[in-house]
Amino acid sequence: MYRKYSREMTQPAREVLEALERMGIPDNVEDLDKWMMEQATKGGKMKVKAEPTAQAQGYQQPLKLSFFSGEDKPKGGETAFDLWKFDVECLMREGTHSDETIKQCVRRSLRGDAARLLKHMGFEPTLDQILLKLDGLYGTVESGETILAGLKTCWTKQKKRS
Repeated sequence: MYRKYSREMTQPAREVLEALERMGIPDNVEDLDKWMMEQATKGGKMKVKAEPTAQAQGYQQPLKLSFFSGEDKPKGGETAFDLWKFDVECLMREGTHSDETIKQCVRRSLRGDAARLLKHMGFEPTLDQILLKLDGLYGTVESGETILAGLKTCWTKQKKRS
């Protein structure tokens, strides 16, 4: 059928013609037109392998977290550590993304001293290790006044016992 055209064509063009021949598609306009009408009226299906689209493959928007720098007073576009950490933990619990994907998102969201800290941890830390380290430095701690009040309470209780 298509063999008469193949001598003058490039390899890719020959491959296309061979595929059309395997599918049983006619090689002249009249027969092709007739074949297409038959397919349309019979509800016939052509065996064509289509590449899946990004949507069919479950494409998702890239993950984004607010920026966190470790500063006491977050600047524009940055967030406090407790809110940033909550977002990361939510992503981890959802189970829709791998730990590696979340870790990459965490790396991209860190700025300043927090980013430098992660850099010094190297390439191997797990997401849990990263959060533990950041929590140790930036997590909620008691204010100086609360610590002093607790110390005073302990000191007073000991003094009463003596």
